[in-house]
Amino acid sequence: MTTPISHTDKSDFSKLEKVLVVLAICFAAIGFVVFVSSFIIFKYNDTLDFSKKVNDEKFGNLGSLIGGTVGALWSLVGVILFYITLRMQRKELAFQREELELTRGELQGQKEQMIQQNATLIQQRFESTFFQLLTLHHQIVNTMDIRRQGTITQQGRDVFKSRYSDIKREISRLSTQLEIEETYLKFYKAYQTDFGHYFRNLYHILKFINKSNLTPKEKYKYSTLVRAQLSSDELLMIFYNCLSKNGIEKFKPLIEDYHFFKNIPLEDLARPEHKELYSKEAFENTNED
Repeated sequence: MTTPISHTDKSDFSKLEKVLVVLAICFAAIGFVVFVSSFIIFKYNDTLDFSKKVNDEKFGNLGSLIGGTVGALWSLVGVILFYITLRMQRKELAFQREELELTRGELQGQKEQMIQQNATLIQQRFESTFFQLLTLHHQIVNTMDIRRQGTITQQGRDVFKSRYSDIKREISRLSTQLEIEETYLKFYKAYQTDFGHYFRNLYHILKFINKSNLTPKEKYKYSTLVRAQLSSDELLMIFYNCLSKNGIEKFKPLIEDYHFFKNIPLEDLARPEHKELYSKEAFENTNED
């Protein structure tokens, strides 16, 4: 990897190049002076008589002088200029590499910024939908009621307390999951208009969290926000709903994965051994709690 040229190196190169250019000019000038002087001395030697026949020996000596001295000087000038060109090209390449590294760094920074902005937008869209679903959950609960002779006797979360008390009496006699499921489904069919929308929306919230691009820790955090909205009677109703065909395949695994029953009042289950119908993960505390 080539180390970028420092400001000091750039300055030294400029000084050296100036010196080399001056030397090249000097050598070229010396060569030119030697060439002209040699020609004059040869041409105007002795009497400066242009009618004299050219002395071949002297002319050969002149050629040797020019070729040996002037040629060497001008060849040196060529070497110096070639060397200066190479150094300038090397410096230009170094500048280009520096600019490329800077550009690459800027692009990387822009990429990271875009990734962060995109993550923020995804988070914002997720939270917007999540809290809309949570608001809908509360609306569903608030619209639930029990009427007797056209008069509302219980409303909201009190409905869960009353309905769970009814189902608990029936299920407390049962021990197998099949028996529980058959009894619960009869109950559910009678009150489907109250609970159908409720369970579907709650399942959809957990599914939405689980399918998101959040980290496992973030998913668990949002699941705890959902869990915090539920009363004990809601948790107990969810417990038996997920043992039926309504939730055993899709809803129940989410309940277990997100430790949804960690705060469920186990003493209020229809029978204590019903706890064994769920994996132990459903009731566990985690480090994130």
